[in-house]
Amino acid sequence: MPHNRQFLRTIKADFKRAVKILPGFFTTAVIFIIIAGMLVFYARFFIFSQDIFTGINVAYCIEKDDSLGQGQIEMFRDMESIKESTTLIPVDSEEQGKAMLKEGEVTALLVIPKTFSTDFGSEEASIKVYFNEDGSLETYLVNDIVKIISNIYATTGAAITTFHDVLSDTGLSEDEITGTYNSIYAKLFTDVFARSEGYEIEKIDSTGTHNLEKTLIASMMILIFFLMSFQLTPYYKGQNNAYRMMQRIRGLNSFKAGLSEIICATGLLYVLYVFEFILLRIFNRNISASSLISVIPLAFLVAVITYILSNLIESEHIVDIVIFLIVVTGIYLAGGFIPLILMPKIIGQTAIYNPVTYLLKYALFILY
Repeated sequence: MPHNRQFLRTIKADFKRAVKILPGFFTTAVIFIIIAGMLVFYARFFIFSQDIFTGINVAYCIEKDDSLGQGQIEMFRDMESIKESTTLIPVDSEEQGKAMLKEGEVTALLVIPKTFSTDFGSEEASIKVYFNEDGSLETYLVNDIVKIISNIYATTGAAITTFHDVLSDTGLSEDEITGTYNSIYAKLFTDVFARSEGYEIEKIDSTGTHNLEKTLIASMMILIFFLMSFQLTPYYKGQNNAYRMMQRIRGLNSFKAGLSEIICATGLLYVLYVFEFILLRIFNRNISASSLISVIPLAFLVAVITYILSNLIESEHIVDIVIFLIVVTGIYLAGGFIPLILMPKIIGQTAIYNPVTYLLKYALFILY
């Protein structure tokens, strides 16, 4: 019981120390947040504009010799945006295309089924669009695909109108012409208004696809958390040896003393996230409200890692440098700053062995 009271007193003392460093803590955080915001804006609108996405490989598979399906591909190939950025690669089967996706050889796979021409609009006749785990080009490609199908419907609509005129010239009664025309017209434009049903979007081995801006925001949040070591390392090292000796005399072991500091450091990081959350909401970024709870494990992890390094390394400045180098390198190799698709293939292949890759996935999960 006395040990528990001593632990509570220690937490109270550490909490008071944490409150005292809040002004400096938030000043440092605001500087990092401003810089991070500028980098996100610059990267989103200048470095990673659509113009830079060149040399993208997209595989396609037509499951039978289908003229309408081949026409889809030809129209796809003739689009200016596709000409400038995408190489279309034919594959023999859906399985072959999926294998290329998993190997990172292509960004997307289009599969035009056997029944595309005869049963368009049905689930069986849906064109499947597969994306690999890096889905930053998703909207760009799908928009072009939707344009393709719209063009096909426009062409077909013109054909039906011509069909009506030809029937009129054959001398058929107006009732016969109208009945046939209305039946075809209704079927066609029912499909037009539900044209999104013509595509079934699939993802390969992915827990979620996030666009570039979301990935940058998640990366910057992780980086800011770790860079707060500039304030946390002095906090962890702030107690003198006499104070720590007094704690041991009173029965408080090193584990509980460290846990008290980690809890208070986690609280500081959590308050920082609440501030970031409010800013992101103000700037109309759709951050999940549940992240106010799910961010706590991430804040605790950062506090623990900083505490361990602070005890292993004597100099505060070296601790800060080590954390900076490890985290920045880790986020870079995880594709947090530059999409893996734009980096050497070996980096994409080694990302699965990078623990920051999974930390980034968790950040994306809790934020969105």
